Amino acid sequence: MYTQSLEVREMKRYFEHKTFEEVSGDPARLLETYISNNINRLKGCLVRLNILFDWKAFENYEIAMNEINKVVNAYFEDHVPAISLIPQSPAKGSLILELEIADKPELLRFGCLEGVHYVYYSDITANYLYVGGVSADDLEANAAIQSKQVFSTLQNILDWEGFEWSDVIRQWNYIERITGLEEGRQRYQAFNDIRAKYYDTANWDDGYPAATGIGMDKGGVLVDLIAVKKLLNIENKMIYPIPNPLQVDAHHYSQNVLLGRLDKELEIKKTPKFERAKALYTESSHEVFISGTAAILGENTVSSDQADEQTLTTVKNIEALISIENIKKKGVPALFTPALQSIRIYIKNKEDYESISRVVKYKYPYLLQTYVIADVCREELLVEIEGIARLLM
Repeated sequence: MYTQSLEVREMKRYFEHKTFEEVSGDPARLLETYISNNINRLKGCLVRLNILFDWKAFENYEIAMNEINKVVNAYFEDHVPAISLIPQSPAKGSLILELEIADKPELLRFGCLEGVHYVYYSDITANYLYVGGVSADDLEANAAIQSKQVFSTLQNILDWEGFEWSDVIRQWNYIERITGLEEGRQRYQAFNDIRAKYYDTANWDDGYPAATGIGMDKGGVLVDLIAVKKLLNIENKMIYPIPNPLQVDAHHYSQNVLLGRLDKELEIKKTPKFERAKALYTESSHEVFISGTAAILGENTVSSDQADEQTLTTVKNIEALISIENIKKKGVPALFTPALQSIRIYIKNKEDYESISRVVKYKYPYLLQTYVIADVCREELLVEIEGIARLLM
């Protein structure tokens, strides 16, 4: 399809997952030991670094963030990746690392704007932007105020690098006390209202991003994203929104499932603007980004209050979502059902870890799995699973 002289621009990325289940201690020191032992192969190659940690292992949250950032900045210097410090306690241990590593570091450009680190690269089909760890200055402000600042910062980064909101293909939205109320207004709903305001400025011909909206122990509102912009000379379709045949698209939810008081400046509550999955087919990426998925059929939560049963329903939803029959309906160029590469499992109640992990490990025994404790976007939901799969051509 492409000439030999241009194929050198293709860049492969691979994922690593490091847990410290059997190791106790300060997460910052565990991180420092790991990075110091691996810095020669990581520096300049690391695109994205997610640090999921138990902030209660520190004296306070501010100290936790300062200590972890100090380690990262000291070792990576001017090659800091798109880094996200996510205060979600691992189901076991106090620290989990998720790494995305590139095989052609010469193609990467590391940037920082308004204190936010990001990574940019391009191949012969598209430009790519990874942004991590965008949060507000005042973590005690209400969710709406924090969300406005977060999206304003993201807007500035996208503008600076020549991207638009409609180029965002994957977004992670972490919200402390996600289902909590502030003067009757649900925090997740406040976030959705602000997100819609920014998204409404874009043309979403290729669908909204795949996304996760999930709780975290601390930190207010935190957003990570990946954006992909097709080059002007490329005519082939590269980005595909994937609906789930078992679920209503979240952006088509009725007002019945949107909770909390209506913002007085709006006529209706805004729906969560995301697709159930997003397929990407470029020179460097043949992937399906699977949004946070839970035990929802249609637009309603299943009636079971058993964690293992909700997990089974969630797995069935994912299987229906990425089945070859479903993705081919949207024209995705694949021959077989995409192969799952890694999943992250959010567990509301730590005591449900064994029953949930038993189901997941039975279904996916050889898959990279990250288990963290976090509130889900509906009070009655006990588990949520997201992932990434590879298109099989």
